[in-house]
Amino acid sequence: MTSTPVPTPRIPRPWAALALLAGLLLACPEPAEAGIVYQQLDLEVVSSSSLLSPDVSVQVGTRTIIGFRALYDSFPGGGTAATRTILGSSTRTVNVFNTGALDAGYLISETSPFAGFDFFLTERILSNGEGFSFGIFNDSTDKYLGLSFEDDLGTTLYGWVRLSETGDFSPSSRLRISGFAYDTTGAGIRAGDTGVQPVPEPSTAVAGLIGAACCLGVAWRRRARKRPEAVPV
Repeated sequence: MTSTPVPTPRIPRPWAALALLAGLLLACPEPAEAGIVYQQLDLEVVSSSSLLSPDVSVQVGTRTIIGFRALYDSFPGGGTAATRTILGSSTRTVNVFNTGALDAGYLISETSPFAGFDFFLTERILSNGEGFSFGIFNDSTDKYLGLSFEDDLGTTLYGWVRLSETGDFSPSSRLRISGFAYDTTGAGIRAGDTGVQPVPEPSTAVAGLIGAACCLGVAWRRRARKRPEAVPV
């Protein structure tokens, strides 16, 4: 007596397609906007009676665009701790937005109110036991300094620097510089824009694919169970 073997079920093609798509989602980088250059930074400027950190700067290539300087001045009955900007090379125009700390999304462009001079970003004063807080970035977290500068061809470019500050009235001030971006095309740029377009989180997309794959798997197994067994001949 012989029997007709039942063909071994093969993995359906949708499984392979889903696996391929999941791999692509994990492997492909996030698309970036043309023209925007972003630098992740980890710089600090500390000003206090016990510590005065050296100048730090933000650069494009070997050229300094903007710098930051810690200042401390002591006087009878108190002192002043401050941080001020140091504008870049005098051979190229550099302007800063000095009317306030910017929120993410603010458009920095040719219509922005720039001023081409150095100014205090933070300032804390202790005078005869009383503390005074000045400076547009005092007690800020991830706020933005807008700026414009000229490239080597004389084209005006727009950018931002991300800043945070903490301090007290001993007095002391700690300014953190965590990021810098600018648009190489001369177009305006929004504060906080790093040039990366948001895309679905890979984990979310893959979870959806896994769910779809499970549904396909259940349907495939049910179909396989309904196949007739080998019939004796």
